[in-house]
Amino acid sequence: MEALGVIWEVAKSLFGCANAQAVYVYKLQENLELLNKKWDDLQNKQKDVVTKIDKDESTGVMKRTYEGIGWLQEFQKLQEKMMKANQYRQEFQNNHIKAGYP
Repeated sequence: MEALGVIWEVAKSLFGCANAQAVYVYKLQENLELLNKKWDDLQNKQKDVVTKIDKDESTGVMKRTYEGIGWLQEFQKLQEKMMKANQYRQEFQNNHIKAGYP
């Protein structure tokens, strides 16, 4: 009887893990769409920042700060990661199409 209790606890734990994975996969498309929207917003902000920096530097009103330089460098790193992720996603989708998966 004690073994049945242990088996039951293991089964509940496995079901919880499987359920969490199913929810993640189920919401994957929604999460990707949200991520792409936020990425577009961030790219627009980066363009605005670069435009303002260039304008202010050209008129001599302001000088580029280390904080601004750091932010732009971090954005560049993130942009490279996003490009790699999109490339991986495209390859994954192409492989699934070739294999006949939806």
